[in-house]
Parts: sequence; structure tokens; C-alpha cells
Amino acid sequence: MEKRRTIAGFTLVELLVVIAIIAILMAILLPALRAARERARSIKCMSNQRNFGQALMQYTGDFDEYMVVSQGSRGAEWLLELRGYLDNREVYWCASAPKAAQWDGEPFPLGGSGRLFSYGFNDWGWSEGKSAGTGQLQGIGVAAPGDRKKIAALKNPAEMILLLDSNSVGIWDTVVDPLDDVNIGEGPGYRHIMGANVVFVDGHSRWYKVDYLVGRRYTDINTGEVIVRNPKGLALSRLWNANNKHHDDWN
Repeated sequence: MEKRRTIAGFTLVELLVVIAIIAILMAILLPALRAARERARSIKCMSNQRNFGQALMQYTGDFDEYMVVSQGSRGAEWLLELRGYLDNREVYWCASAPKAAQWDGEPFPLGGSGRLFSYGFNDWGWSEGKSAGTGQLQGIGVAAPGDRKKIAALKNPAEMILLLDSNSVGIWDTVVDPLDDVNIGEGPGYRHIMGANVVFVDGHSRWYKVDYLVGRRYTDINTGEVIVRNPKGLALSRLWNANNKHHDDWN
């Protein structure tokens, strides 16, 4: 009489163990894979920003060492002025920003009018106006075409922020300053592992944890009290200013 062959298989317990092991491995590997993907996007973003730095150098060479300006009658002037040096439309979009932030090449009105963009120009430290209310040196100013600065006016181009990741929420996306809270108004974005990529006037770029990019100290004109917001960011506020010094804000 022929013996029946039996095929050994997994028991229910063994299958459950295998499934549990796979689930644990996925839980371990997926965050690492997401982080690796984000690092790749961040590297591409930095490459985009360095292209802007190179375009600025070409621009200053063509215009007697004068810098571009942040805003003017055409809205985001800096974007239009550098457009002639950057033909690749992909350079204008950070892959970690919303797809709606891809630029169509049209001018950006002041404030953005709900249109998203990936990068914001430093409109904080380009001119040295004074507050009409206090007469206090701002060390800021939206540089208009009649207020252009030569690159030689910058004390340290290697420590002067040119542009960085903006908040990409459709409100003043094309300019950034260190006063607004992160991802609000003109504050910097933090889409790269809770930080932002920054390119400096000399063309080099680096990543900063966003806490180090926003900070404020000012004297309340009603009480005379000195108010400090985010000391970490205050320590690096000089990077926003043409003279490479901290300037108290006014209120």
C-alpha cells in the first residue's frame, strides 16, 4: 500500500510571527527611507540655491557690482532680474515644497496674492532706514530700485543671507525676514527636517535648524520694556544684515 506524502507548511503561529517581523522591519526602515528621500531633496534644493548665488555673481558683474533688489513696482524684482541668468525652470522649485509652488515664469505681485513659491529673498538687511516712529536704526528695509547696494557695501558677503526656503503658503513667499514666526507671513520654511536651506551672497549654502533663523529683540514704545523672542535666532541675526551686526527691531 502506497504511503501518502504530506507537505509541511507554516502553522498559524509561525505565519503570525513572520508577519510581525515584517511589520517591525517596515516600522524601522520606512522612517529611514523617508529621511533618505528628504536628504536627497534637500541636496537638490541646495543645488538650486547655489545656482541663484552664481546668477547673482553674474548679475553684479554685468551691472557694475550692484545687487538685485527684493521688491519694487513689479513685485518680486529679484526674481525677474535673475530670471535672465537661470533658464532652467526646475531651479525655481524645491521638491519638498508643494507642487503648486512651481513657478510659471509670470511676475509675482507684492504679497503674492495667494501664489506659492519655494524661495524667499532676504529683504531685511539691505538698507539702513530709520523707523518713523522711533528714529531707531532698523538695519532693514525693502530695497527699491533707487536704493540699490553695491556688493562692496556688504561687510562680509560670506555671512550675509541672500535667500532661503520660504514658507510656501501663498503670503509673501518670495521674501523672508527673521521676525515672523516660522511658516507664517515672511518667516522661513522648515521643510527640510525641521530646518531651512540658506544660500549666502558669496554663493555657498548650508542648512540651519529653523530656531536659529528667527529671533527678535525690541523695546516696547509704550512700556519701555526690552522684549526678546527666541535668543537662539537672535544670536545669528547679524547674518541678515549688510553690516554683519545685530540691530534691535522697533515696535
